[in-house]
Amino acid sequence: MNYTTICYTITDRIAVITFNRPAQLNAMNRKMMEEIIDALNRIQTDPEVKVAMLTGAGKAFMAGADIKEYARQTPAEFIAFQTLGRQIYAGIEGCAKPVIAAINGHAFGGGVGDCPGV
Repeated sequence: MNYTTICYTITDRIAVITFNRPAQLNAMNRKMMEEIIDALNRIQTDPEVKVAMLTGAGKAFMAGADIKEYARQTPAEFIAFQTLGRQIYAGIEGCAKPVIAAINGHAFGGGVGDCPGV
């Protein structure tokens, strides 16, 4: 998959997913969510990757969901969008490799995740 909303690199056995929509404070749209899921699957199956890191381009880690996209969604599209979000969290939580968040700047909504005590 060619990525347009994230950057995916591997250096020294560390896979880095960089959320790359800085003009939107890295707000997740459907395309970004699909790309994150694909990259997480690659990390899980690549024997050369030992650790994964999530970070954001620009001045924000992530602003959560793209509210502009939310406003245009039908009820079915909204449900599908939420399902993608759950797949991202399941991919992170279920990864057999450590996943580290290098939070650089603002983190809102889905950028914070479902972390008790946060």
